[in-house]
Amino acid sequence: MKKWITGLWLLAMCVIFISGMGMDCYAQDKQTYTVKQSGFSVEELQKILNTASDTQEIEVFFEKGTYEITQCIYLRSNTTIYAQGATFVRSGTALVNGGNLLSNNAEGQTGTNRGSGYSLTKNIAIIGGTFDGGNVAKAKVRANLVIFGHAEGIRIQNATFKNCYGSHLIELAGVKNCVIDSCTFDGSGFRYNDAHDESEAVQIDICAEGLNGSFGADKTPCDGVTVQNSIIKNYPRAIGNHNTVSGARNKNIKIIGNQISSTKFKDKQAILFYCFDNSEAKNNTISGYATAVQVFSSTGIAIDGNTIAGGSSNGISVLNNSKITSIAGNTITKSALNAISVKGGANVQTIVDNQLVGSGNNAILIAEKGTVVNTIEKNQITAPKQNGISLNENCTVSMVNDNVLKGVGGNAIRVAVPVKLIQGNTITDTKANGIDLSNQGAKVTKVSGNKISNTKGRAAVNISCGSVETLAENTITSSAQAGIKVTTKQAGIGTIENNTVSGSGTSSLALSARGKADAVTNNIFEASKTHNIAVTGKSVISKVENNQILDSGKSAIYVSNAGSMVKLLHSNTITQTKSHAICVASKGSIKTVKENIISNIKGYGLSAVSGSKVALVQKNEFNKCKNHAVYFGKASIKTKVNGNRFNNNKKAAIYIGKGVKASIKANVISGYNEKEMQIIENTDKNLLHQLKLDKLTVKSTKVSGMAGRQNSIKVKAGKKKYQKRAGANGKFTVNIPKQKKKTKVTIQAVDKYKNSIRKTVVVS
Repeated sequence: MKKWITGLWLLAMCVIFISGMGMDCYAQDKQTYTVKQSGFSVEELQKILNTASDTQEIEVFFEKGTYEITQCIYLRSNTTIYAQGATFVRSGTALVNGGNLLSNNAEGQTGTNRGSGYSLTKNIAIIGGTFDGGNVAKAKVRANLVIFGHAEGIRIQNATFKNCYGSHLIELAGVKNCVIDSCTFDGSGFRYNDAHDESEAVQIDICAEGLNGSFGADKTPCDGVTVQNSIIKNYPRAIGNHNTVSGARNKNIKIIGNQISSTKFKDKQAILFYCFDNSEAKNNTISGYATAVQVFSSTGIAIDGNTIAGGSSNGISVLNNSKITSIAGNTITKSALNAISVKGGANVQTIVDNQLVGSGNNAILIAEKGTVVNTIEKNQITAPKQNGISLNENCTVSMVNDNVLKGVGGNAIRVAVPVKLIQGNTITDTKANGIDLSNQGAKVTKVSGNKISNTKGRAAVNISCGSVETLAENTITSSAQAGIKVTTKQAGIGTIENNTVSGSGTSSLALSARGKADAVTNNIFEASKTHNIAVTGKSVISKVENNQILDSGKSAIYVSNAGSMVKLLHSNTITQTKSHAICVASKGSIKTVKENIISNIKGYGLSAVSGSKVALVQKNEFNKCKNHAVYFGKASIKTKVNGNRFNNNKKAAIYIGKGVKASIKANVISGYNEKEMQIIENTDKNLLHQLKLDKLTVKSTKVSGMAGRQNSIKVKAGKKKYQKRAGANGKFTVNIPKQKKKTKVTIQAVDKYKNSIRKTVVVS
């Protein structure tokens, strides 16, 4: 013993405290030993370690070298091991028969079923050293390399652990306040069989029957364990637990700043929180595992700031009623399935600020009955092969806000569940839809402030089943098909307002197959390749009001098929269409067209054909239509065309086809070409009036021409006004005072229903 252990007493002091109850003695001395490699024996080392106690602190320094450990070394309370440069190798019976290399014990305690609570040992530190499980090919029984149980105040720092057969490099069973810092755990020499490849490099366990027989089975969990700044490689699982017992839960576990990787084991989790409470995995770098972090039946978990690469399953997986405070600031690349998966009735407060790249399925998957996520926001999602954010059937999500999604292989945001708010997301280059509602359970309160561009699917916002109460203030550009699409009788929108939709491959807004919308107001719809607003297949919009509808590839507003309807079309500005401004076809209908401004139209201003119906056309302005401004084709319908203004249209202001019963009152028509002066082209003899102004001649003292039968003729020359009624054949002549050449004279014809046409002519 004298050859390899030198004892040095640094301090011995006894403090005697006398009280009325008696005399107690508290020893406060620290004893230091130096262990040398030559002449080393485990038995002599254990004698030194046994000098530590609840009242005796010791420090043991090991010289550099290799020490064979043939039986388990036990540490007592108040022991610090300094082992920089020392290597401890398990051998002999400890290796073959499954003995631990290092454990803890208390004075007078031996064998199994030792300790309770956190009282067995306190205040143990291991600084430095390599702890080697030896030639595990010779091992016959699985065993941990290091195990501490029923202990409190453990610190392990700058140590290396390697070579183990079918178990853990470190097991903590019922340990409180433990820090493992800057250690290396090497699983390259790990030996296992198929029945026991669940092993963690660091297991955080419970003292319970059937789990760790060395310690008292009183269900003591771990509380306050930190594993930080360490390297863990090639172990079946890096940190966590795969066992649990009723009534005991590990808590306050922190896994921070570790580098975890595996090229050997790829079918398990790097970190597994299994029935843990108030714990966290933060700022770890993880690669090669099937799942980097999995949470199962745990509460109060934070998963933040981790960098995760590869993996044959999910990057982060939350299951089985777990409760998560945050999944934040993680970078996850190329997960084979989902970057983040939340299922099985789990509850997550926030999924925020994550960068998710190249997932094999979805970037974020929320699924299954009872699963709840409060907020998904500010995530950067790039190139998942399926959906960016997939909110699957039966779960609940409150808000999806301010995410950026690029190059998504499916839908950027798929919604099949109730969601309160989808807001401020930026979506570009998706191969399917931008925001997709495809399930009857998809009920979104508000979709607002999103920027969606270059979607390749059916629509930037596609509602094929489900509903949106308000779709507002979104900017949608360059959709391959529709900007906004509502299809099937199970799909509907309450209000579509203040959106800007441009450059759609088909329509800016399309409703089909019994789709529904209550109000379409204050939007800008422009540059669609077909109709800016298309309502077909028995779909209904209650109100289209105060929109700017510009540069349509076909009609600005198209309503077609029996049962398809717009109830009110009011106060819209429609310009620059390549076909009609408003087209109602194939028995579609619009009840009221009122107070719209329609200009620069290459086709009709309003066209109603093939049995379609427009009940009232009132107080609209039709300017510069290249075909008839209002055109009713052959049909057995009734309509009213009242109080409209028609300016500089190339053909008839109002065309009434055969069979149409029209009430036409108080319209004002001006600025027609001389060759197209017949305003009502009518083949129905029952039409009671005709209005026209044609063949005008203005001399210095006389105005003449052709008007409708019995039209009232009003002439304004200078400041003077003159009036006369046309004859039965429509001819009229009005004498005026002599006028100078090139003086402008205004001529107006008014029928008995107060429709009027006005023309300004220069005196010749």
